[in-house]
Amino acid sequence: MIGQKLGILVNEFDPQGGLETGAGGALEAALKQRGVMIGEVKGMGLYGGLTVETTLDPTKQAFLFDHQINATPVLPGVMGLEAMAETAKVLFPDRYVAAIEGVNFLTPFKFYRNQPRTLRVHAFFSVQNDDVIADCRLIGSRTLHGQAEPEITTHFTGRVRLVTYPPKAVKEAGISRQAAGARAEAPHIYKVYFHGPAYQVIESAWRSGEQLIEPLPGICRPTTSRRICRSLLHRGWSNCVSRLQVWQGWPSSRSSGFRTRLRN
Repeated sequence: MIGQKLGILVNEFDPQGGLETGAGGALEAALKQRGVMIGEVKGMGLYGGLTVETTLDPTKQAFLFDHQINATPVLPGVMGLEAMAETAKVLFPDRYVAAIEGVNFLTPFKFYRNQPRTLRVHAFFSVQNDDVIADCRLIGSRTLHGQAEPEITTHFTGRVRLVTYPPKAVKEAGISRQAAGARAEAPHIYKVYFHGPAYQVIESAWRSGEQLIEPLPGICRPTTSRRICRSLLHRGWSNCVSRLQVWQGWPSSRSSGFRTRLRN
């Protein structure tokens, strides 16, 4: 081991791992339907898994305009999950994303000085019963002043579950209306949360037993664009702040882990 690196022991013998990534290759048809979070498929190696690199420009990508901390654009968590889901489907375009499990947001992916930046997603595949599992890591690298080697950081991790048939929508009757008690309003939520207008998707929230109730706007229909439906998923991250405010009383800066679900 030299300089904390294994050198040739972990070098890929084939840069693409045998995967046809060029024009006319096996992935060409699937990549014609690629989403915004799929840039270039770099290959599939023994040590790096399926690797996809995507360069995002915060001056051009609308989903970064209203997602900034102290004037620095930050990759939305939901777009990180989108990157994992799209990467998992590169090799399995006929399968459906049933869940993204075991998600960890380890450190923000920032676009310093409002400059474009490249993210890299590694996906390692396995089989669980009839499902295909993609263990994903979203990686960023940047060269700091005075350092010869780039600093490589794992920002997000998660496990994408791909299934054979479309998952059935979850419907639950009897969601209780607001009763007396704590209620978080949008001005309270977004006074703490850094979302700009495009991501301010919660009007109010209240507690019902051990559940958090947040009425969804009735705009996610079969004819609704994927972009709009994705913005509704972002409500799950806003849910973090609103849940703390409802459970512990407004205002609150404490954090804790919990599970959220969207219901029809």
